Amino acid sequence: GHLTDVSVGYSVEKVDYIAAGETVSIFGKSYTGPMSVVTSWTPKEASLAPIGVDSNSKIRGDIMPDQNIQTQKDNEPPEQRATRLERERVVELSAIGKNLPIETHWVDPAEVHHYHLRKPPPKVEKVRVVQIEGFDSSSCGGTHVSRTGEVGIIKIIGQEKIRGHVRLLAKIGQRAIQDYGRKIKLIQELNRMLSCGEEDIPARVNDLENEVRNLSRELAKAQAELMETAAEKAARNARHIAGIEFISSIFENLNKKAMKAFLDVLLARENRIVLIINKNNQQLNWMIGHSLKGELNLNPLVKPLLPLISGRGGGQSELIQGGGSNQKGIQEFIKEFEKKIEKELKKNE
Repeated sequence: GHLTDVSVGYSVEKVDYIAAGETVSIFGKSYTGPMSVVTSWTPKEASLAPIGVDSNSKIRGDIMPDQNIQTQKDNEPPEQRATRLERERVVELSAIGKNLPIETHWVDPAEVHHYHLRKPPPKVEKVRVVQIEGFDSSSCGGTHVSRTGEVGIIKIIGQEKIRGHVRLLAKIGQRAIQDYGRKIKLIQELNRMLSCGEEDIPARVNDLENEVRNLSRELAKAQAELMETAAEKAARNARHIAGIEFISSIFENLNKKAMKAFLDVLLARENRIVLIINKNNQQLNWMIGHSLKGELNLNPLVKPLLPLISGRGGGQSELIQGGGSNQKGIQEFIKEFEKKIEKELKKNE
């Protein structure tokens, strides 16, 4: 199993007292006094445990809470979105750099409009307003730093679509610094491997991709020519059974595309049944096809023989394929299949 709950040890820094008869919203919940609610604390340790501190103490993704993530509609043009996000990032970093104080106020609902909140507050007797003077005000029951400078650096690392909006994913503070460190190390390693400066990495990778594509095309062409030559050689060794040619070949370390090319070359001529087996380490792959004028379903002929090669597979009546793990049974598999073909063809004469 997996440990998904979290146990937390912390020291209490701030407690909000709720007087008897008052109802306030804290941490998204309504509380009625008299009682004390911890609204600020310093974590001392956190550990994975079978039973967490409460039902909500679970492992979560490394993203900002919903209320702190900037979102926009999906239909926003990419250029406009990029410009807006950069402008918002500059504003946020400016507020962090100014190390503005963050204040908490308990406000009567009738007075909330003075704070110009981003969204309407919940309906409670007292509203907890978190305010950054001259920058932002929000009704929130969560924990907050005392000054904006404590947030440190904010780094946007990605985005995801959710309910018609786009959620931004970010790393903050020490996590952002660690992420920058990993990225710098990665870039330095790419510089060494590609023998270029960091600004030339995209162009160098693009050159390598083009080179790989060209080599792949040349390899495919050479492999096709090789398979054509191998097919001609195999055709000369065909065995004649009941008026058809039966061709079997065994290869090593071929890919499926090459196997299919070999099969297609041989089946371009009528009245042939072709069986090809490829050995790859301790495994094997096989393909069987025919170009007979009449109907012949290969599946019921091959299926009883698959245990000989610890195999599996199937397909259409005229072309089947699969794999196996018993290479020692290959010769017997070919021999028994040839017998079944001969019996089936003579039965239909």
